[in-house]
Amino acid sequence: MKTRRSLVLLSAVVVAALAVTLILLRQSQPALATFAVLPDLDVSIAVDVNSDGTYDCNSSPQRSVCDVAAGASFTLDFKVNSIPDGFTYQGYNALVSYSTDALEVDRNSFVQSADPDVWPDCVFAATAFPPLPGLLANQFGAGCAIGLPPALPSRYEGLLYRVDITCDGPGPATITLEQGAEGETHILEDISLEKGEAADEGLIITCGAMVENTPTNTPGGATNTPTSTPTATNTPSATPTPTITPTPTFTRTSTPTLTPTITNTPTVTSTPTRRRPPSTSGDVNGDGFITSLDALWVLQYDAGLVLGLPIPEAADMNQDGAIDALDAQYILWVDGGIVLAP
Repeated sequence: MKTRRSLVLLSAVVVAALAVTLILLRQSQPALATFAVLPDLDVSIAVDVNSDGTYDCNSSPQRSVCDVAAGASFTLDFKVNSIPDGFTYQGYNALVSYSTDALEVDRNSFVQSADPDVWPDCVFAATAFPPLPGLLANQFGAGCAIGLPPALPSRYEGLLYRVDITCDGPGPATITLEQGAEGETHILEDISLEKGEAADEGLIITCGAMVENTPTNTPGGATNTPTSTPTATNTPSATPTPTITPTPTFTRTSTPTLTPTITNTPTVTSTPTRRRPPSTSGDVNGDGFITSLDALWVLQYDAGLVLGLPIPEAADMNQDGAIDALDAQYILWVDGGIVLAP
């Protein structure tokens, strides 16, 4: 059974922007969030192999295959194809698993916001990669939420994020969008309602495939030129011309949309080693550690999403007599090693 990994995505959002995690907070506590299959919702992942603006394979309506040259990069898009009439949403989580022996994800290439091609209502974006707790070595996550009020829920249909991936090894590879009640790809109707599709869907990427039409039946090393001399036969000493290498259409070039400001600190991670606190200050959930999960509890309490805290006396970090977002920020500073717990 898949392990719920919303905590990973939400921790990244918390570090990026404390206030707006209220949009996604209930994702971090399974008891507070409910999942339901949403009829007529269609989300998918799709690949544009040669950057011509056309999808060469799409996981919807069914798994399909893309041929990609060895060493070439391609764009993976996560998109909302359609939503039911009258449905609105405030954010999304998306969890993808892939074949790490053949594919390499460019972590710095994510486009989620501040780009005309993606969801215009995405304000607070986050990505998550191993070794964050809860993520396997072959997974990555992404999420985004709308802005604070008066921002309105969205009815957008189209691209939610895109990322570059390279065929780094031979053979077929898979990319899977993990969905359903046990997956972590959800469209958030509000902070307590997760909507999605019932089952996983994915793509097969054939790395090392001959994608272009090239001359054949010339064992000695055919050239790519349209004509040949009358004596062009099996010639062991013939050397390939430079054009026999993968054509330029298989090598993605940098595009102006892939700017480093597309997400709030793409390398945001929880601290790899959690520290046991010298006192109970900050350990709001009583698990023996001071982490972003304790900050989540404080923010939920401050927003009225929960009526009490497991250890309320540990929450007033700045000892001002109030439990609020300032205490949550203090907890994150402790988790990040910036300050010591009081």
